[in-house]
Amino acid sequence: HNPAVKSPMTLDAFLTMNRKIDDGQDLPEEFLTNLYESIRTNEFKIPDGGGSLVDTFVDPERTGYLVKEGGSHKSWKKRWFTLCNSCLYYFETQDSTKPKGTIPLENLIVRTLPEHS
Repeated sequence: HNPAVKSPMTLDAFLTMNRKIDDGQDLPEEFLTNLYESIRTNEFKIPDGGGSLVDTFVDPERTGYLVKEGGSHKSWKKRWFTLCNSCLYYFETQDSTKPKGTIPLENLIVRTLPEHS
């Protein structure tokens, strides 16, 4: 949820985007619909513990570069990612201090997949 988004994603688009993401199987439509509604109605904010934004990223669970598809231009960009507090934050570079975006991961399982040759 972000009030600045001019064309928010529809439920149909959300369902389509999340097809076959559970080991090649679809997640239950009721689950995805509830998740969509939760995202749509609850604004996501970076936690504010009274400290600086940098304090949010102290002792992350994982960090590293990943390649992410852009939102409006659909090109692939290398971004620095930080996983902490059930949220994936991404930055322009490892030295950036303000995230370019966030991906909430509540109620999801993150796991490492074997490398494909």
